[in-house]
Amino acid sequence: EKRIGGNHKTVPRQLKPQHSTPLDKPNQACSKETLFSWRRMKYSSGDHYSQELGVDNLDQLFVQAWCLEPVLLCKARSWADSTGGHFPLSTKQGYVRYSSFNGNVEKQIKWGKVKAVQRSIEKVVRIYKKDVSRLVDLCRQCIAFENLEDLAACVRAVITDSEVKVVRIKNRLSPDYDSNTSKGYRDVAINMCINSQTTIDLGINTHICELQLILKSFAALKSEAGHARYVTFRNMRAE
Repeated sequence: EKRIGGNHKTVPRQLKPQHSTPLDKPNQACSKETLFSWRRMKYSSGDHYSQELGVDNLDQLFVQAWCLEPVLLCKARSWADSTGGHFPLSTKQGYVRYSSFNGNVEKQIKWGKVKAVQRSIEKVVRIYKKDVSRLVDLCRQCIAFENLEDLAACVRAVITDSEVKVVRIKNRLSPDYDSNTSKGYRDVAINMCINSQTTIDLGINTHICELQLILKSFAALKSEAGHARYVTFRNMRAE
């Protein structure tokens, strides 16, 4: 667990894009109301975010996720290529390195998709008490690895990326993790914001996305029937 940074237990939230304030312009006076608002925005963190800073509109979150999807995909390809990561094939069982794949790679690799609307609503209502800002895995990708060494190398690549701000790491590979809550499923999930010029220009640099890192030995156990059983289990727990 120490090798990949441990678990970040603070529950992250989606924040509204932060616009400039008069305090960004030294020669411009600002009112007490503006000063108070700026301080509240500047110093709020973790579970103490001011409520009005959190995104409260599911439509807004989905627009951000769709805009961020190609950016995260590009990052995931780069991280995978530099650390021995693989992506699942959509046409048959198996995994492939993106850089070594021949043919129409875009159609034959099963890329992660933005979370379905129905499941997103279920999660917001069942788990987050209708707090939309807690939904931080709308935009996601998954990379599979042959061994723990390559997986750990990918974690290091992510957390040292100058355009990435990691807000949480869920280490389900830790011996301390209770796998009963996920019916034995284990991976490492990294929640992050991507702060590149593109995301800044689009106003999505505060949107939190998720990168799932999994061992191929675990990924090989996935099946449609198994997922259906997990959905039943999840519904029984109202999650």
